[in-house]
This record gives sequence, C-alpha cells and structure tokens, in this order.
Amino acid sequence: MLLQQMQKRIKEIIQSKIVITDKNWSYYVKMVPFFNWMTQYLTHPIWGPVMKKISTLEDFDKQFSQGYIVPIHQNVDYKKSAKNSVLPYNMVKKLIKEASYCVVMNKCFCRDGSHCRNYPADFGCIFIGEGCRKLVTNGIAREVTVKEALAHLKEAADMGLVAMCLWMEMEAYGMGLSEEEHKQFLEICLCCPCCCIGLKNFNKMGPDIMRRFGNIGWRASSREGCVGCGLCAQVCPMEAITVNTDSISVSDVCLGCGICSTQCPQNAIGMDQVAPIKKSLLDYFFGFRPDV
Repeated sequence: MLLQQMQKRIKEIIQSKIVITDKNWSYYVKMVPFFNWMTQYLTHPIWGPVMKKISTLEDFDKQFSQGYIVPIHQNVDYKKSAKNSVLPYNMVKKLIKEASYCVVMNKCFCRDGSHCRNYPADFGCIFIGEGCRKLVTNGIAREVTVKEALAHLKEAADMGLVAMCLWMEMEAYGMGLSEEEHKQFLEICLCCPCCCIGLKNFNKMGPDIMRRFGNIGWRASSREGCVGCGLCAQVCPMEAITVNTDSISVSDVCLGCGICSTQCPQNAIGMDQVAPIKKSLLDYFFGFRPDV
C-alpha cells in the first residue's frame, strides 16, 4: 500500500511539471513530427514495448486507451442503407446532446504541429465530460453550449473531416486530469487525413494497437461513375482499397473513416452499413464505459 501511494505521488508530481497549458503549447506541438516518426517503431522488438509502456498501451486488459472511427460527412447512399440504420453523424450529435459538459480545443494539436495547409489549425476537437473542465482551466480549450458544439460538428462534417471518438489515458494524463477524472472525459477528434497522427500511421502501429481502434459498422464501396483514378487508394490510411478499371474493391481492414469518399473527385464512393449499429457510441467501449 505504501509503495502504491509513493508511485501515485511521484506520478502526480511529474504530471504537474508536464501538463499542457496555453503557455507551453507551442513547445509541445513542435513534437508532432517526432510522434509521427515514433510510430514506425511501435512494432520494433526492442523499442516497441518501451514506447507502448510509456504510452500506457502495453497491457490490453488493464490499459483502456481505445477509440472508434465515425464518418460524419454524411455521404451515405440511403437506398443501400437499411431503413432503420442510425447514421454516424446522428450518433455523434446524440453523444454531444447527452454530455454533461462540452469544450472545444482552441487549436488542433496535429494540424498546428504539422502546419496544415488544407484545414485551419485553429479548428479544434470537441471534448465532453466533467473532466474536460481542466482543459479550460489550463487555457487550451473554451467552454461551449450544446448548440455551439453541434454547430462545430456540422462545420467539421462540411469540411470532410473524420470524427474519432477516443478515450486515451496518456492524453488525459498530459492534460492534467487526475486518475479520478480520467473516465470523465472523451475526445471527439475532428481529423484531417493530411495531419492526424493516427490516420496517417494506423497501418504502421501493429495489430496489438490496431485492435484498440474500431469501425462502428460502416465500409466504403464504389458507386457508378468510378474511373479508376486511384486517389482513394492513395488517401486510405489502411491501404484497404484495390483499384480496378471502373470500380474499387475494399478489404475487411477498412476503418469506415470515409476519407476516400470525401476525396473522390467523381463522387463515386459511398459508405454502407455492414454491421448492426449500437444504441450509443459509448456502448462500443470495452472494459469500461466513459462517464461523460
């Protein structure tokens, strides 16, 4: 018991020194290129286990970091979708409406650190839950109403961004949340394909990390008008697309992110529901349920 108390106290002291605030934000975002570089070593036999330990990703049963990809751009073929399907965009809206507290980050960590040229760096992610109050205190986010959060989500959908509903232990720690507050927050990351550390590097992370991030039940497929240009295959973070003469084939590793659909110049890719949809996005989390 004494050892556990000492470990907890040491962890709290370190946390107080490294917590991300508006004052040190510019220093942390400079590390984005390093994080991108680091992902290629997550499968390394020596460095991989070390980095997973630091990132609290080494123990699948005890460490809960995980997330789900939610296409929110609404490019859905309603004729092919089941009449009773719950659209991903509506699932995220429902999650925000039911949240106890909402904030929007002042800037996107990935876009700011990558000097994004395609999307605004000051268009931040949405965080929900009582634990997110700490982000406002630290000066890196602003409190918003449900109406404002929904408007922000719609703007993200209009831009063709991808929503990732994430619960990341390492990020909660870096943002200053106590262990008691960890489960009281959830990220609704609004990600661009060009800068997001996760989307850019998913296929390099290895199966033990990839199984923490799931598809809620949607998959890309070709529509009439495909000319086989191959752009979809280039932007797919999972290399799940094979290009044919006038169509594409999509493998089971598709995350359902919808990037290919938003980037297709012919509007010839749609998203189909391929698995039953649960009542809430929170129902997808395993081992625990975020209290937001």
